[in-house]
Amino acid sequence: MYEIQRTSWSEAVLLDDVRGWVPLEETGFDSAIAWAVPPGCLGYRPVDDTGRVVEFYDEQPDGAQHWQSRPFAAEDRQKVEDLANWYLGEAGIPPQPPSVQWFIKESVAFGPDTARQIMGAIFERKGSDPERILDDLIAVIPKVYG
Repeated sequence: MYEIQRTSWSEAVLLDDVRGWVPLEETGFDSAIAWAVPPGCLGYRPVDDTGRVVEFYDEQPDGAQHWQSRPFAAEDRQKVEDLANWYLGEAGIPPQPPSVQWFIKESVAFGPDTARQIMGAIFERKGSDPERILDDLIAVIPKVYG
């Protein structure tokens, strides 16, 4: 049976080159995947929010929706990190360091589709709830990296 061996986020490798690595989204679900991959399969890069925008719609009293955008701000970064860390906490995983993007090493079997394969297998198990994500990852990770 697969066991998650990670005990600290500091075990991740700072990546200069991301060839052979798959980027993950900035969500608690994706961060849980990062936590569960085998040793040597987790990398990161600092997040650069320069030029990033937030798109949203503003609903008017008459029901009309107007799409707007604005620069991504420090408050947005904090919300992203708070939500991810909330999910991780519910899953029993320590909070992640601030302002990082996780990358997982491509598996031999799936290459650049590694993350998609992990996510698909979790959803087939009706997973993604933080309370059971670790059990789902323990079942799925060996099938991807085996």
